[in-house]
Amino acid sequence: MRIKYVKDGEQYTIGSFQGKDLIWETIAYFFDEDNRKISRLVLLKDTLSTEPFHKEAENATWNNSTLRKWLNNTLYKSFSDDDKQRIILQKQQIRTTLYNGVTITDETEDYIFILSPDEMICCFDEGIPVQGKFWLRTGGTKSREAFCYDNGTFRTEEINSNKIDVRPAMWVMIETEK
Repeated sequence: MRIKYVKDGEQYTIGSFQGKDLIWETIAYFFDEDNRKISRLVLLKDTLSTEPFHKEAENATWNNSTLRKWLNNTLYKSFSDDDKQRIILQKQQIRTTLYNGVTITDETEDYIFILSPDEMICCFDEGIPVQGKFWLRTGGTKSREAFCYDNGTFRTEEINSNKIDVRPAMWVMIETEK
């Protein structure tokens, strides 16, 4: 099984939020042992809204962030039942190496998430265009979080900032022909 990041331009309308259709772009495919595409990683074509990573000015992780809760509750619940059946519950692992060399791993299960810096680097390597500035998912507990700037650089911002947009991603099953 493997993942291949692509710049293929395929776009899909899946769901709507606040009366606006959500248009998603395929940025990767997941292949099975027989080299068949079984799911696609889609990224929202445009940013959705400006949300803080965490509403309080306190240290937070992706696991306990208010943004994660908002994506997997408010946004996910806005999808139709048919759309929800296609969205794959995805395990997210976030590794953080502490100053003393100890590595900790945070694991979550999310229907909708934001990309990690590693995932964004794979997109850049494939020439997938990036516009705007939007939150990224990193590990550890902190008062600042990474975001992707439209020139492809990563920066950090206070986690309770309302200046950074949200550009959700999700894995979606590929419908097989009958």
